[in-house]
Amino acid sequence: MALGCMLLLICQVRAATLMQLAFILLICVAVPKLVFVLADIIGRGICWHHPNMLPNVHKVATALAVGMAALQVYGTAWGWRKLQVENTTLHIAGLPAAFKGYRIVQISDIHLGTYSGDTLLMQNMVDSINQLTPDLIVFTGDMVNTASSETLPYIKILGKLHAPDGVMSVLGNHDYCMYHPGLSPQERETEIRRIIRSQRIMGWQVLLNENRHIVRGDDTLYVAGVENVGKPPFPTRGHLDKAMKDIPSHACTLLLSHDPWHWRHGVLKYPNIALTLSGAFQLDGAAQ
Repeated sequence: MALGCMLLLICQVRAATLMQLAFILLICVAVPKLVFVLADIIGRGICWHHPNMLPNVHKVATALAVGMAALQVYGTAWGWRKLQVENTTLHIAGLPAAFKGYRIVQISDIHLGTYSGDTLLMQNMVDSINQLTPDLIVFTGDMVNTASSETLPYIKILGKLHAPDGVMSVLGNHDYCMYHPGLSPQERETEIRRIIRSQRIMGWQVLLNENRHIVRGDDTLYVAGVENVGKPPFPTRGHLDKAMKDIPSHACTLLLSHDPWHWRHGVLKYPNIALTLSGAFQLDGAAQ
């Protein structure tokens, strides 16, 4: 059994590596080629009115394609390792006075399988977030690409995230392992439970269509979290009514929902949801 699990893990790592190589090849070759073709077509269109510019069309198209290729190579080789913190100040109507100046760090879409067990980026991210001294850290889904095993090298590191009001999280579409080939429905549910267990081992509060409240003095801030609600073919397992259960209608509520699509197709009917934080933007990093 142990040998079988090890072989399965090796196959998953190799499959993830092949997917990464295919993606890198696509963006470093196909995208510059597309830029060349579009620039050449546009240039030839302009030359209908300015024939004397035709000799320069190919040069300009080539220069743009080479520039795009260089940009893609930099991004795939080095750029993705660069952490950037976006600071945003929000003025929220109805926010209790005790929470004025409250600091939240949002993390999303870290897709741990992308890094093939290299822990340096996640360690740098954790250090960066902790230096911000947030009151609350939230994770808005897509911890993995395809499998729960992707979390294993990072549990200890991500468990070092610290905030007085803790770390709260929701699941994203990738966390349902729907992109893992060959899984039966029962195996997929087992994978989901393992991802949830990994986050709980980290000390995170995983909100599965439920809510928590944060109290400061006489004031209360509610944090609700739903499972993924997305436009087909993305999975919908979230139940916002259930997540908002027992929250007073006048209470100020922060909602965690992975897919931004959900905001216009469900969240708007709740006037006491003062802020919705979503992921699904396929970038690594934190927002404060």
